[in-house]
Formats: sequence, structure tokens, C-alpha cells
Amino acid sequence: MNRESLKNLKNILPATPGINGRGEMPVSVVMVLLAEINGEYHFVLEERNPQIRQGGEVCFPGGMFDTGTDITPRETALRETTEELGLPEEKIEIIGRLDTLMVAMGAVIEIFVGVMNTNISTLKINRDEVEEVFIIPVSY
Repeated sequence: MNRESLKNLKNILPATPGINGRGEMPVSVVMVLLAEINGEYHFVLEERNPQIRQGGEVCFPGGMFDTGTDITPRETALRETTEELGLPEEKIEIIGRLDTLMVAMGAVIEIFVGVMNTNISTLKINRDEVEEVFIIPVSY
């Protein structure tokens, strides 16, 4: 390689590198959902229905990115939260994202942070997917 080739290489290297092989990994999306109760924000967590994959686990709302349904992971986050909690999409304000998580099992997890703009008592839990919903103060 000569100086000109090195200069060309420098010009084509990305400013922000991607993740090699990412397109071959399954993508899951979760919503770190917050609910304001008495002036304090709480995490909204689920216990998964024991009859489904990963049953009994505690998690945030979320699921697999569906290329047939969703154009972006943001759409997945909203769709899954709506399906699992019966929370209308217009009652969810996405305030941002956290870093993408790469897990050792070879999967990508996209993470959104959202706020419920309604009372937690209005949730219509999908019992086929969710056994129980509970809250924990963020301050905890």
C-alpha cells in the first residue's frame, strides 16, 4: 500500500463504525416504560405469562422486530407495548433511546424510553403474554 492508497482508505472509513454481521442477528426491541405516580416516576415491568417462551421472566414490554409489520424499531416498541399492555399508542410519549445492546447469544436489542400519559389503572393487560404488571420507583 502506498500513501495515495492509504489516503483513499482513510476517506472511505466510516465516521461512526457499524457492527459487523448485525444484519444476520435477530433484533428485539424493548420499551423502558415510565409512569408518573404522585409526582414520582416508576418503571412499568411485566412478568411474562408462564405458558410462553421465557415464561415467568420479568421484563420491559417488547418483542421481536417484524420486517413484515414494522418499518423501524420504534414502531416495534410502540406495537409491542400496545399489544402487551393495552396502552393506546397515543398515550405513549417516546422521549429517547438508550444504546443498542448486543447480547452474547447473538442478538441485538434496541431500547426506547417512553412515558405513559395515562393512569396505570387504565391498562388492559394481554393475559396471553403477560401474567402480571408491577411498578418500581426509579429512585429505588
